[in-house]
Amino acid sequence: MISNRQKQILWLLQKSDGPLNAKAIGERLGISDRTVREEIRQIQQKSDELGVKLKVLRGKGYLLEKVDYRRLLQLEENGLFAEQEERVKYILKRLLLEKEYIRLEDLEADMYVSKSTLHTDLKKVRKILKKYDLTLANRPHYGTKVEGGEFRKRLCLADSIFGWQNKPGQQNTPFNQDLFQKVKQILIRAISKYRIRFSDIELQNLATHITLACKRIEDGFTIEPLPFHFKEPYTFERKVAKEITGEVEKISGIPFPPAEMDYILVHLLGTKLISKHIARQVSDEIDDIVNAIFRKLKIQFHWDFSNDKEFRNGLTLHLQTSLNRMKYKMNIRNPLLNEMKTKFPIAFEGAVAAGECIEAVIHKKVNEDEISYLAIHIAIALERMRKKKRVLVVCETGVGSAKILSYQLENNLQMRSKLWTRSAITISLIMICHGWI
Repeated sequence: MISNRQKQILWLLQKSDGPLNAKAIGERLGISDRTVREEIRQIQQKSDELGVKLKVLRGKGYLLEKVDYRRLLQLEENGLFAEQEERVKYILKRLLLEKEYIRLEDLEADMYVSKSTLHTDLKKVRKILKKYDLTLANRPHYGTKVEGGEFRKRLCLADSIFGWQNKPGQQNTPFNQDLFQKVKQILIRAISKYRIRFSDIELQNLATHITLACKRIEDGFTIEPLPFHFKEPYTFERKVAKEITGEVEKISGIPFPPAEMDYILVHLLGTKLISKHIARQVSDEIDDIVNAIFRKLKIQFHWDFSNDKEFRNGLTLHLQTSLNRMKYKMNIRNPLLNEMKTKFPIAFEGAVAAGECIEAVIHKKVNEDEISYLAIHIAIALERMRKKKRVLVVCETGVGSAKILSYQLENNLQMRSKLWTRSAITISLIMICHGWI
């Protein structure tokens, strides 16, 4: 068997006029140098089966020396860029990473697709770019190019291409893997020093953005002043951002200008930066949103959380970071999205209603990943509410009938509770039977 990635590497080497090194291949395919070398090692093990021979030229890279074109053609027909998702990823990578215009004819030749197929794919590319306020511009005799700010381009790169679609724990980045790991260690030291609480996903995402910043600066794509103003000084967060960028400069040798430091600050604001150093007042905006959510959940679902201080505090703390992500269009992936939708549909439905309250205030669309995080808070609050319920069984036919009914109720409620939690519900039953009163 040969993977789609290995097919793409062979395809690149076949089209190249000379040798390609691991870095050049990795940049075209959006994978690390280390991943390229590992894939090529596996190709070499299957070289006889594939009818190819790879030659390693020291200091130059890899050269496809022997080729069975009939077998390579079969590989292309059996899945290379056969799926639109793969083609759209490739087009986005080419457009966002290139400095110059790209001719559509080159894209057609690269992916072995027709003009009509490419135009269909470009419609989807434009739709993705629009989410980040980016446009696709065409210039006669030159080609196509993405237009928009570097800040938006980086968000699109990270969200649409680099690693965000992978499962938690997988690290598939298009840049130097060694630098990526060093950046993670810098973040871990900062977390420990300032006693900040980060989730694994937030750590992975922030490390990805910082390493992406290094690559873009190195390639000559410096970020412009951010298209918005911070309403607060964020003294603590700026201190952390300055320390992190200082450490990154030391290990990478790449200078971070002030705008790049603001870029890191924005991503810190998009995480739950909880520390003993922060004691920020809740804004009126967040307080209004929380109150609106409580009212809507009570009216629409008859859930009265007015006395649930834990839910209010958790929701307030969550909104302090999620509102920043929504305002700055910083998407975050929730690995529990599908589980929340299928196993906790009622909580998810409530979260959709809560999202409408947020949209009414900030005038920004709340995506499903953010909604699923809200659903987690609602599901926990519902569980607390369910555990407080007591059941009153009124039966006039005797104690035996009442006991049967109570056991049926208890079993039914405990079965339902498995939709919300693995722990069992303790039900208090009071039986009022005929002749007791």
